[in-house]
Amino acid sequence: MNIPERFTICSSHLLEKSDNLAGLYGMKLNDGTQYFDFQLYENPLNNTEFTIWFVVRKIWFQFATLTHITRFSWINICFRIDTKSGSINFVVNGLEARKEETIKQFIVESGELTDFSKSLTIGKDGEYNQIFRGYLTNFNIYAQDINLIDATLRPCNYKGDYISWSQMQFTIRGTVPTTEKYSSWLCNPPTQRFVPVLANVMFDESLKICQRLENSQLLGVESDGEPKIYSQFIMQETSEEARKDCGGEYWLPYQDEQQETVWQNIYDDQVVDLSWASGQPNGNEAQNCVSFALTPNTTKNLIYDYDCPLYEKCLVCLNSKIPAFRVRGICSDSLLDKNYLAVHHNGNIIFSGSKGTDIKYDATNYRWIATVQGGDTVAYIKASYQSLMAGMNEWKIYNDSRKCENEEKTTINIKT
Repeated sequence: MNIPERFTICSSHLLEKSDNLAGLYGMKLNDGTQYFDFQLYENPLNNTEFTIWFVVRKIWFQFATLTHITRFSWINICFRIDTKSGSINFVVNGLEARKEETIKQFIVESGELTDFSKSLTIGKDGEYNQIFRGYLTNFNIYAQDINLIDATLRPCNYKGDYISWSQMQFTIRGTVPTTEKYSSWLCNPPTQRFVPVLANVMFDESLKICQRLENSQLLGVESDGEPKIYSQFIMQETSEEARKDCGGEYWLPYQDEQQETVWQNIYDDQVVDLSWASGQPNGNEAQNCVSFALTPNTTKNLIYDYDCPLYEKCLVCLNSKIPAFRVRGICSDSLLDKNYLAVHHNGNIIFSGSKGTDIKYDATNYRWIATVQGGDTVAYIKASYQSLMAGMNEWKIYNDSRKCENEEKTTINIKT
């Protein structure tokens, strides 16, 4: 399949974190040498500003500066290359970043490029240390001219006529992954984020945990179909091993403390009509809280009343965005990141730093551990999982940057 003289590449990127130079994808010539690499570079002084580069036959060209990039939001990119004239047009999220600039290195002779599907690579070949964590989806190649601005504003309306995303083949290089996991977000962006917390706590503590997650709220099941959505989310996003300690039950944001048998949502005092399990509620004045029993193999809504201070359940927090945290009190040259998002894996909350740090809970030793890219542990704190390490705490930091004083203990404030 010969390459057209004039072609367009469009792709969408969901950025988690990036540090230094990161190769996203590239194309090779028939002889195996580089044609171009598409690069992303983060401004070390401003982690919301990124520079787009093309490396064309080993010559570097700075193409655009992207500002106010929000992590876990899509960057839609299209560029059109004319291999005879060497001209290129470049559009990002509906904005024309470069209009028909000529770069002679883009000119190719007949036969130099033959099959995109065999020459495309994800990641960069070479000596550069790249730390890019994000996702690429909806990668399409077009032989016919398309409206670049519209294609970056409505990427789900454009399918590659030369090679579409479903036909794409890549050679993987470096640390840039491809995945379908979040591709549905591109065309059907979620308006709400769920964060499961698979730790047994009393009701009041469940409210505090969600509050620590940037004012999240307990997820409820007030509407028709929501119990099914709740069950499906837990089954899909958490592992059976992680769920086993929960006993299958999760706190819901309802109480009848103001008036017996009148159940209200604690966040807005709205009276709710719940689909109770058979014989429920049965606790009278002694049981003023509500839990949801996970029933993946049945359509029944198993909702029970419970005594708030005597029972412990797991929980799911609801937010309109991914909760963000900032670390204060560390050395300015520390290897630890200063900005984090609270994401989850198998029901365990992980604080994912903007560059190369992740903070995870070590249940064996009852502590939160911060590790940087490469696996070196640089900090830890003895604290419960439920604390989410928020607030002023004394951390032990070691193996940090040589530019920082090698203090054994440092007081760090982690807050939203």
